Amino acid sequence: GEDEFIVKSDWKKQWGFDFGLYRPIFQAVREHKLPMVALNVPRDWVRAVGKSGPSGLPEEAKGQVPDLYMDNANHKKVFEAMMGGHPMGPNGANIYAGQVLWDEGMADTALKYMANYGSSNRVMLICVGSGHVMYSQGINYRIQRRSGEKTLSVVCIDSDEPRSVSNGLGDFVFVSKAPKRDP
Repeated sequence: GEDEFIVKSDWKKQWGFDFGLYRPIFQAVREHKLPMVALNVPRDWVRAVGKSGPSGLPEEAKGQVPDLYMDNANHKKVFEAMMGGHPMGPNGANIYAGQVLWDEGMADTALKYMANYGSSNRVMLICVGSGHVMYSQGINYRIQRRSGEKTLSVVCIDSDEPRSVSNGLGDFVFVSKAPKRDP
């Protein structure tokens, strides 16, 4: 059941977002008996690399994640923009490595799943935060770099009215009405 899933998946710690936002996705997967795979790497691994760099990866994680490809200058620019353009100080390279681990890990899991269970006519939908796919520089870039497979990204933004967005933000941009917040 839902309550048991939320507890066993450590939803609040691992995701940090209200489960209600994702409930319709889980309901559709269950109703239509669709396969679902968790792509995320443990947050503790991301935090460890963000603090100490790739050498900070816990022993149990070594061999479970791919090599971290750190040479994508465009991804680094997107990452720096997401960080508000503020200097990240002496740990900046480590924080960036944590983001690369996160994206590489999710791309790696998706590729492994499709290799084992996919076929030429199957499609995988990956539901992640926009920062993992903006400008085709996150997970999508890493999938294409390693497999040659084309990806499409839909970036969602909240707005009460039509908005202009940067060219290339996503293959598609979905604008939804901003949710009302409690005061």
